Amino acid sequence: MENSQSNTTLKSEQEIQQQVQQFLSSNNLEGARKLLEEVLEQDKENLNAMFVLAQISEYEGNFEEAANYYQKTYKPDMQRELKERIANVYEQAGKYELAFDIYKSFYDESPDDKNAIERFANTCAILKKYDIAVELYNKILTQEPDDIVALRQLIDIY
Repeated sequence: MENSQSNTTLKSEQEIQQQVQQFLSSNNLEGARKLLEEVLEQDKENLNAMFVLAQISEYEGNFEEAANYYQKTYKPDMQRELKERIANVYEQAGKYELAFDIYKSFYDESPDDKNAIERFANTCAILKKYDIAVELYNKILTQEPDDIVALRQLIDIY
């Protein structure tokens, strides 16, 4: 009996995924959103539904909602790519303080990673944490003295 019930559940999950895909293929974001919200009413921890809702929200320009959905999918062992996406969405929503925390963690994990340094420095500059931003841009320039982006950012700060 349990096998039959789990197959039914699996089949309905597959059917739901197919329906969502059909909605998205026909650019019916509202239909996909409603169906995914119904899924979340029944299963508040459904990471797939939250992730697709985050993508829909991001596409629609509702960055704060997208960040909230992405944040709900956050797990301590999550991939760096998802963290970057969350930070990006925070930036687009104007929530630079939240992006700051993520970019700082990237920098702390990989202090010589140019991408981590640039993102952290940029966020620091936006938040007017100029001392940190200048230090980070100078670090980039010690690695690549002709880095135009770092030079321009320092000019803007000074």
